[in-house]
Amino acid sequence: MKYQTLLLCAGLMVGCASTEPVPDSARITPAPTVFELIDSSQFGPRPAIREESELFQLPQSERDSFLSFYTAQDNLSVPGHRRLYHYLENSMDNFTYYGATYTASEVVEKGAGNCLSLAILTTAYANLAGIEVEYLGVTTNPVYLKREKFGLISNHVRTRLYDPEFQPEEGVVYARRPNVVVDYFPTANNWQKGSVSHAAFMGMYYRNLAAEALTTNQLGQAGWLVTQALEWDPNSGDNINLLAVIYRNMGLIELSEKIYLFGLKANPDHLDLLSNYRLLLRRQGRGEEAQQLTQRIEQSTDPSPFRWLALGDQSFQSGDYRQALRYYQTAIERAPYLHHGYAGKGKTPFKLGRKGEAKQALAMALQHTHEDEQEELYRAKLAILTDPES
Repeated sequence: MKYQTLLLCAGLMVGCASTEPVPDSARITPAPTVFELIDSSQFGPRPAIREESELFQLPQSERDSFLSFYTAQDNLSVPGHRRLYHYLENSMDNFTYYGATYTASEVVEKGAGNCLSLAILTTAYANLAGIEVEYLGVTTNPVYLKREKFGLISNHVRTRLYDPEFQPEEGVVYARRPNVVVDYFPTANNWQKGSVSHAAFMGMYYRNLAAEALTTNQLGQAGWLVTQALEWDPNSGDNINLLAVIYRNMGLIELSEKIYLFGLKANPDHLDLLSNYRLLLRRQGRGEEAQQLTQRIEQSTDPSPFRWLALGDQSFQSGDYRQALRYYQTAIERAPYLHHGYAGKGKTPFKLGRKGEAKQALAMALQHTHEDEQEELYRAKLAILTDPES
């Protein structure tokens, strides 16, 4: 089965006013936006969707608990951003890292949530304490939620909390203000993508909800939610990709294709847009056009190894082992220090009858892993390949 996969300086210009009419030939036509392609009538009645302010609200009892800790005399010697960090540490003892996206109040009530939920909770506390936050996007080891025909790749977010009391000294250059990073899944197996704006963060929240609705076949709700995500982050290739996937699952193939093409104009190397559009073309029997997209995928400069690993896994699952091998090799080139690409390169040649090549790749995977459970798995696979009767 093929799966669809779903992170200042201002200048003032002063001039003379002109009263001469601007000729039609000189008028600039505004660039089309994705909203011109959205047909919301296909989604049915609009459901109630939480507004931004609701995401960061906390129950009064939790507000009181946090502020009591934060303003306690014994804690005042600790910088404010670290006080918040310590409160979170103390609160996470019985926390369940469950992969659902919740508001701050829901996280407190359920004692569970994914990394985005916990970033929302962190922001809620920071808002109470007047602490500035910054979101950091991270691409993690590809863990899939395989539901029906969808493979979902998680976007991981870290939260940076800045010292609210920091006063820079005159004449001193600081690389960065004092801060602490809150990361709920610290691991070496990730690739940091940089800062995430508040608008993009909000877009991620609604996109997560849209993806969850899509996987449970609530297509209308998914459509409304991804539209909300686009209101926040209209140029996001991830948001546009999800909109196209939703329309394709509604059977609106022509509209889905228009959205893929729109997204690829602004995001020509976006691997999810490319691979999902290729899937649409293949299902229509448009093999030559799909092959052109394959060439574009293989020429993509996307630096994240995990996207290439995802493509490798998709091709492996569909039985296209030669293509899978190329994607795993690209993942290795992007991040030769990770074991995942070598593991993929190990299982794929075995399917092609190239046992010696499989052994070499698995030996490299073993060399690059530092996880006991993973080491045992690779040793067991190598033992099977070394057995003369295998």
